Amino acid sequence: MVKQPEKRYQSAGGLLGDLIRCRDEIAATGTVSDFHIGLKDVTRRVVFISKMVGRKNETALIST
Repeated sequence: MVKQPEKRYQSAGGLLGDLIRCRDEIAATGTVSDFHIGLKDVTRRVVFISKMVGRKNETALIST
């Protein structure tokens, strides 16, 4: 649900891995502890970040 595409799940397998982890932890303990999401999220696509690098002047111009 994050706005930047590079911070979202990149594969269904990554999401499925996290959901399975949650299911298994709930079955074992009744709760889900905090964990880093997307550790099993792997994609073969090249992912371009949406951040502008080295463009301070242009960013300032757009922001005003």
